Order: sequence, then structure tokens, then C-alpha cells
Amino acid sequence: MAYDINELVVSNEEINKRIQDGIEQNRKGNFTVRTKPGEKVTVKLKNHKFRFGCNIFMLDEIPDDPKKNETYKEKLKELINIATLPFYWDSTEPVEGKTRYAKDSEKLYRRPPIDLCIEFCEQNGIEPREQALCYQGFFPDWMKEKTIEQEKAYLERRMQEISSRYADKIPTIEVTNEMLWPEGKTEFYKDPGYIDFCYKLADKYFPNNKLCINEWTSIWEVAETPWDNYASYIEAELLKGGRIDAIGMQYHVFHKKEKYLEETRKLYDLGQLFKALDNYARFGKEIQITEVTIPAFTTEEEDEQSQA
Repeated sequence: MAYDINELVVSNEEINKRIQDGIEQNRKGNFTVRTKPGEKVTVKLKNHKFRFGCNIFMLDEIPDDPKKNETYKEKLKELINIATLPFYWDSTEPVEGKTRYAKDSEKLYRRPPIDLCIEFCEQNGIEPREQALCYQGFFPDWMKEKTIEQEKAYLERRMQEISSRYADKIPTIEVTNEMLWPEGKTEFYKDPGYIDFCYKLADKYFPNNKLCINEWTSIWEVAETPWDNYASYIEAELLKGGRIDAIGMQYHVFHKKEKYLEETRKLYDLGQLFKALDNYARFGKEIQITEVTIPAFTTEEEDEQSQA
């Protein structure tokens, strides 16, 4: 059985009006074309301000199939204007002191070297996006035995290194990601000062970049209260004088088929989504929908169409 997304979405007349008004106000604009009498004019939209993208973790990563690699690149060029680059620490420095930024770095699956990604983006008018400076879930194993003071020093070295290579190439720097997840905790991650340290240090090394915070899908489901965990730690950091320019909100509808209807009620309730967006809008920061997953449970056309 394929699920028809249109039948799952919960909406009403007021919400639909808000959506249509938003499209008119935010997604459209005016322009003027000056012509001479009798001239025939064709106008084609070649790009847009709305940033629509994906990760490019499979760049030159499809083994022994150059044709598929080229198809992947062509689709990226055709469809997206922003791309997430894999700055996960365990893949940029899997062995202490040996980094993997250069194009000729040793291959790691779904972790193409950053220089390769930057080159592809620059050649094809795609904005690169960094993920993520201090994402504890992907700290390298060798970091987990370090003391808090050592971890601070290594984090600063990492930021200095990334800043010197890429600060002028990547507009948005994602500083922390998925802080509400328990996995991958180093000693410093458990410290109350972790978030403040990361954002103050990021401000030092990326003064001209947009600093983004990012969090997991559960933030949409707890929108009944304005003091959910994510909002609370954003507010706390802003009150401490930290700089957060953009708020990332993931939207992964990861649920098994047999429980899909039951588990997705809030995630497909447009009123619920507006509650969450309005809650975070009060901070006056740019909101970025950073990650999206809508599953297709079969390869049937109907199921894939619902996913699309």
C-alpha cells in the first residue's frame, strides 16, 4: 500500500489562506521588461533566491560506474543551488593530525574530500554549506579520551584550520547539530559551558559568516509549549551574548510503514508546523529547513509520486 501524502496532510481553510498569502508575499516579485515595438520576448527563470538543495555526499562515490557518477553530477547541477558538505570531524581528521581536505585524500564512503566538493560547487554556481563544526555525534574516536581542556584546544585548532581554508568560500557555518541526542558524548559535551564555548569561538573564527544552529525533528512535535528544549537552549545562548544567525529545523519523517499513520499525525498537521515556526520566529533569526526525509516504502510509481 502506498500512502497518498495529500490524504495524510491535516489542514483547514484558515491555514490554506495563510499558505497562499505567504506565497504571494514571499515567493513572488515584480520585474520590468523594456522592449521596442514589435519585438518578441521570451523570459526564462534561470535561478531563484529560494535555496533548495541536498547533501552531495555521493560526489564521485559510486564505485566502478563513471556513467552513474556523471548522471549524479548532472542532476545536482540541474536541481539544486545549495549543497551540504561533510565536515564531520571523524572524516576530516579520522587519524589525529592527518586531515582529509585535499582532493587526493584517501577515500571514505559518502565523505568526499571538501576541496573536491568546493570545486564542484564553484564550477556550477552552487552555494556550499558546512555541516558541522561541533557535531559531537561524529567526533573522531581519538577525541573521546581527551580531557575537557584538551578538547577545547582541539576544537579551536579545528575551527582555525577550517576558517583559514574555507571561511571566504562558505557563507553558512553550522556550529552545533543535534544537541538533544545522547550519542557520542565526550566529557566536554556534558559540560554546561559547551554550547557557549562553541558559539563564542565560532564567532571569533567566522566573523563574516552566518552561524547556524541545527536540531532534530522532535522540535515540530512539541510546539504546544514555547519553552521546548531547543528553544530554551537557543534563548540561553542568545542571553549569554552568543551569536546565532540562523535556526536550523530538521524534518525527517522516519517511521516504519505499519506505524506510519499513527506516528505522523503531528508531522503532517500544517497547523502544528506553523505553531513550531511561529515559536522560533520570535527570535528574529532566519529559519532554515535543513534536512528533509519523506520515505517511499516501495518503488511503485504511486509511492514515489507521494514522496516527490
